[in-house]
Amino acid sequence: MRWEALAAIALLLTAAPAAVADYVHDEDPPTGPTASGDEDQHPVDAYHTWETLTVDLQQLVSNNPGIARLHSAGESVLGLDLWLVEIANFRDENKTPLDERETVWLDGGTHANEQLGTELAYEWAEFLIEGYGENETATWIVDNRHTFILPLVNPDGNHVDSRQNARGVDLNRNYPVGWGALDEGRPPVGPGSYALSEPETRTIVDWWAKTEPDYVNSFHTGIELMLYPPGYEEADPADQQVYRRICEEIGEPDPEFCGPIHSTIYPASGGSIDTSYERFGSVSFAYEVTTEQGLYASIEDVRERLDRYWDGVEHAFLNVERYGAHPAIQDVSVADETVDVTIANEGYGDLARADVTIEVPGDASIEATLDELAAGNATTLSVELPVQAAEDGRVSLELAYPERQQAEPTETRTVDLPVRVEEGRLTVDADADEADLAAASVDETETNGVPGPGALVAALAVSLAAGVPRRR
Repeated sequence: MRWEALAAIALLLTAAPAAVADYVHDEDPPTGPTASGDEDQHPVDAYHTWETLTVDLQQLVSNNPGIARLHSAGESVLGLDLWLVEIANFRDENKTPLDERETVWLDGGTHANEQLGTELAYEWAEFLIEGYGENETATWIVDNRHTFILPLVNPDGNHVDSRQNARGVDLNRNYPVGWGALDEGRPPVGPGSYALSEPETRTIVDWWAKTEPDYVNSFHTGIELMLYPPGYEEADPADQQVYRRICEEIGEPDPEFCGPIHSTIYPASGGSIDTSYERFGSVSFAYEVTTEQGLYASIEDVRERLDRYWDGVEHAFLNVERYGAHPAIQDVSVADETVDVTIANEGYGDLARADVTIEVPGDASIEATLDELAAGNATTLSVELPVQAAEDGRVSLELAYPERQQAEPTETRTVDLPVRVEEGRLTVDADADEADLAAASVDETETNGVPGPGALVAALAVSLAAGVPRRR
């Protein structure tokens, strides 16, 4: 934090609520967002100021250094740190490497008078960090996802209970996609003098460029809705099929509740999720989690109030790899020198195309193209391999494909097939550890179970997600 800003901050602090002296906790576990931990957690009935958030985040991370890191992502206009929590299993080398994981970004407090947006973001940080090793869902997420949570985007506004930042700019109108496209005519909308004129929005876009999130959710209040892009134009997103499937899967099929910003709430230009989606290809939502605004405490348990929206975020954590095209190997069969690979699209979106590379030991790779594959459909790719000239070893397959239509974020996944080249012929690899293989041969009964040179069939239950993904 810049020390020269302290005088200005001191003036703002006079408007901040008094600290809650006695933190009271329910004895029974909450029925909504849950976190395991000691009884010194922050209170469920008092909302965070920037100061209490700073203390709580520092304590959370310092108590759990192996799975959490706290970054000052940037600074506000008045020099307050924008605290960003990074969560993953950093200490176990046997877990999936960070650059091979799906990345989730959550933020709150863009409009700082919308307190429960900050609280929902904080609850997720607390749940994942304190629930690790105690809660099955939290543990799986920390071991398999790379999570970034920025609970309070607008700390200057938090001190004066304001929608805008210290320069009077509505940060959710200051992002580049669609900036200034609409004359909304509703104060207090102030988009700024130009796109990304504010340090808070520049910080977030810079971090999106670094982290390339697969999923973004920004938490707001004022009404109860689940919103997705676009806001600045009356149109469906390029990945409307994916968004509608997500709404259905989380139990919110009503397009008047879970739908595009423009038609579901009102037109809005320069919003954060239009940029995260159109520029970075991230599946992006803005959850409006309650009608409440401008309060610093609640007589209700915050966690119990957020169940509906908690479930939507949890679904993303557990299924984000399906939020678009998601090809998976369904079956592999071998006959003579030909490998047949059946690929199913298990994602929520259609696969536009895929470049396929099959690596044969000691020989040049074999390349092919997989054409369009609709969600829920499968196709079989037949490739003849030059096994006579190949060296002994495992055969692998690589797929490179755009996950989504917007911005076409490219995913590359590699999986070792359960097939080997041995002495100039193809055989099932009995030691394959990617799946429980069921191998059979036309002359199996004559060779006491040893696969022969006839047709070999290996039924796989291995997804390419179990292979090695290479990020964009």
